[in-house]
Amino acid sequence: MKILVVDDAADIRLFVSAVLEGTGHQVLTAEDPMKAISLLSVADVDALILDVMMPRFTGFELLEILRRDARTRLLPVLLLSSLSETKERVRGMRLGATDFLPKPFDPEELVVRVERMVTHRPVSPGGQVGDLDETGLIRVLQGLEQEKRSGALRLSCESRHGWIELRKGELIKAQYGLLEGAEAIFTMLSIRDSRFSFEPSTEAEIQSTKANEDLRIPQLALKAAQLEDELNRYDEDLPAENAGLFVVRALSTGAHPTRDLPFKEIYERIDTLPGVTLEELIAHEFASSIKVRLAVAVLARAAVVEAVIEGTGSAETAETTAEPN
Repeated sequence: MKILVVDDAADIRLFVSAVLEGTGHQVLTAEDPMKAISLLSVADVDALILDVMMPRFTGFELLEILRRDARTRLLPVLLLSSLSETKERVRGMRLGATDFLPKPFDPEELVVRVERMVTHRPVSPGGQVGDLDETGLIRVLQGLEQEKRSGALRLSCESRHGWIELRKGELIKAQYGLLEGAEAIFTMLSIRDSRFSFEPSTEAEIQSTKANEDLRIPQLALKAAQLEDELNRYDEDLPAENAGLFVVRALSTGAHPTRDLPFKEIYERIDTLPGVTLEELIAHEFASSIKVRLAVAVLARAAVVEAVIEGTGSAETAETTAEPN
């Protein structure tokens, strides 16, 4: 499991991290609630251990924020506090805490409580959970569209997670790491073997008032399929993800059937960071992973960039002279 520990005391963060990592869990830490909110926007965590008494922004206040957000409404939260009054524990439980553990605490009890609340994580009425295969996300989105559902769809994979907000089956907002909107959805559609959960909400609970771009499901599915087909045609030109990329020719403006690809930004990044890999370009999250791969493949075929495998000195070059737009 991946667990986020939020406490302003460095010794508590270190102690809790050591206990959990010693039992095989991965731990992220934050010294204040604002940093925790930032981490939760990009990291996929299974549980949150939250100190109550922190300066400027208490654990109670963070808990209220989390329970108002459809993406984190069901996230298991264990409150830690040196406060022993019953009224404080009751306040935490009423705000939506999953469990409460007073300080000082027994390390073994901490582990048991965290593992138990994750194992028994609830699914609200009307919610859905499941695993996704290659076409699963589109099927889930189409089902939610047909049923005119409102809520948040969460996609979990490895160290990243994405979420899609829907109102009456229409996509309102999407985010995956630093990517937003259609770019986030294109990346999520290209992910294999992920897991999803859908948390329904009322229309009043959905924060967004309107979509900031056109996110219609059929058009997104069609565009994603077109990008996948195009990438397949350039498959032989796609460099290995760990190969260093270098500019070998100026970027020109020749006509190319593929539009809306980040050619200029990729060219400038490779020119500024010679030897940057395809994997690193994707991790920069300035465009969807499929668009970055396709644009790099096009640039490689046009002999604008070349890929060099570290330690071999051999370059992956293309023989065609086609140029990207």
